[in-house]
Amino acid sequence: KNALKYAVNATTLIPDSVESWLAAGWSALDMGDFEKSNDFFDSAIGCEMYCPDALIGKALVLEKLGKDNTLYHNALSEIDPDLVI
Repeated sequence: KNALKYAVNATTLIPDSVESWLAAGWSALDMGDFEKSNDFFDSAIGCEMYCPDALIGKALVLEKLGKDNTLYHNALSEIDPDLVI
């Protein structure tokens, strides 16, 4: 829970830091807060569209939410076929 709090604080201090958004996304995902995690990964992708960690996180959270994640699988396969989940 502290990890998420600190990551969210970091996104406020440095809103264009993909690493901060990723930390918030993974922390929220670990806590089972998929809606928040989804939003954080969207922000990470907004900072760096081709960030594999952001795309993997987004695909995983969409899977947890029972939503289609084909777009993110396709983007990952174009970046590196070994990254496809």
